[in-house]
Amino acid sequence: MLGKREAIGAKVYLTAGGKRRTAVCMRAYGYLASNDPKVHFGLGGVTSVDTLEVVWPSGKPKREKFQVTGVDQVLKVRQGEGKE
Repeated sequence: MLGKREAIGAKVYLTAGGKRRTAVCMRAYGYLASNDPKVHFGLGGVTSVDTLEVVWPSGKPKREKFQVTGVDQVLKVRQGEGKE
């Protein structure tokens, strides 16, 4: 069984421009708060992504890598469609 649709609790690691960035997919960051669960990475002047890795909160596979072609875009990744 795959995880929840919005992947709440998934950890996302992005490597670009020699730096590794980390974010967590969450609905809320404080008491009585609600936020957009999309994970956003600001890359500044970086023009390519080296790796994008997702550690899913539940299900199999637990850890996947996804290919990213370009920047300044919205990506939709699905559990089970990346490379283990």
